[in-house]
Amino acid sequence: MSTRRLAAAAFLALLAPALASAAVTKRVPIVTQVQGAVFYRTFLMIANASDSPTAVTTLTLTYRSPADGTLQVAPLNIATIPAGQAETFDDIIQTFKDSAAIRTQDLGVNIFGSLQVTASGLSAPTGLVLIARTYSPANEGGTNGIAYVGRASAGSATELVTFVANGDFGESGVTRANIGIVNESGTAPTDLQIAYRDASNGVLMKQFRLSDLIHRSLGPGEVDQLNDIFADPLIPPTTQLLRVEIRPVSSSRVTISGYAVQLDSVTNDGSFFLMTEIGGTAPAGLPEAGETAE
Repeated sequence: MSTRRLAAAAFLALLAPALASAAVTKRVPIVTQVQGAVFYRTFLMIANASDSPTAVTTLTLTYRSPADGTLQVAPLNIATIPAGQAETFDDIIQTFKDSAAIRTQDLGVNIFGSLQVTASGLSAPTGLVLIARTYSPANEGGTNGIAYVGRASAGSATELVTFVANGDFGESGVTRANIGIVNESGTAPTDLQIAYRDASNGVLMKQFRLSDLIHRSLGPGEVDQLNDIFADPLIPPTTQLLRVEIRPVSSSRVTISGYAVQLDSVTNDGSFFLMTEIGGTAPAGLPEAGETAE
């Protein structure tokens, strides 16, 4: 074998242990336990799809406490998951509570947050599979729910765009829309600029900062959801389609991700989808500071 090949082989041998012990991190955008008109909670499945014999897994829940308004970060270690196997949690927030991972003053309050999952012993992100379903009891038995997957924050970007519908939905449905944003930064809080445009003609209907509504920045790892956005008084009731545009107010490269939920207003059944993520500079049409709604 040539000296060059020997050197290459030695280099790969040095890399092998690092690859074998790499950690994979993904985020589930929503996990919740909320008592409203009905009881909402989140089912979570964590699977080890790799050939690694085990994956040591750490869960990190980030949520804003309704008790005192503080941002809480709660870690929880779970048992190792063998190769090709999975573990499920019917109510992941209750798992945190039962494990004393959530502080006492938050045990009796509604919790809405995001969940970061880190698994060691995996050599590639495909080895960690996260499937979540937030669900509630249905009026005639069973449950209604929305399902979504966890993914690496590397998929996040600096700007988000999505489209949502209002009013008639399909042959016999009536719909409304919620949107949510996650600050994917590990350390930096951020404020967000949000714009609503009529998707039929591009007219800017409203532009605002998230802090105008929640009176603070969005903390690292925090998720915030805006419900029934077509009910905003600046959106005419005849508006059927909205283009939603979101980007950080700061020029720093804070990364964000987002989602929308299109709900049936009669059955309360929802459909979850991720926002389109745009990197780099603002796309054509994204409002600059100072542009106002017509």
